Amino acid sequence: MTRRIEDAAGRVRPVEGGGSRADKPLLEAKKSSTPWKLTGPDRDLAYRIRGEDGHEIVRVWGEANARLMAAAPALLAALEAITHMCGSDDAHIHATARAAIAAAKGEV
Repeated sequence: MTRRIEDAAGRVRPVEGGGSRADKPLLEAKKSSTPWKLTGPDRDLAYRIRGEDGHEIVRVWGEANARLMAAAPALLAALEAITHMCGSDDAHIHATARAAIAAAKGEV
């Protein structure tokens, strides 16, 4: 399945499946304001994710994908908070959460 994705600079590129190329706009968005807001669909059925200051972070097709991407900063913050609350008895949960955080930050 091929989708199109547009980043904040307006570059449109095809993305096959859910590979790592689809993650690039999220990784580039580290400097963006949070929370992210979802708008759309627009005329071409795209959803836009905007920073708190209104600038466009990414445009994506598919409502479920757009909602997940828009929630990414809040999900990351929640997961980071959870890892700080985990005790030593929760080693598996902590390791799984840290791996997800590293992936979200592009550290893997």
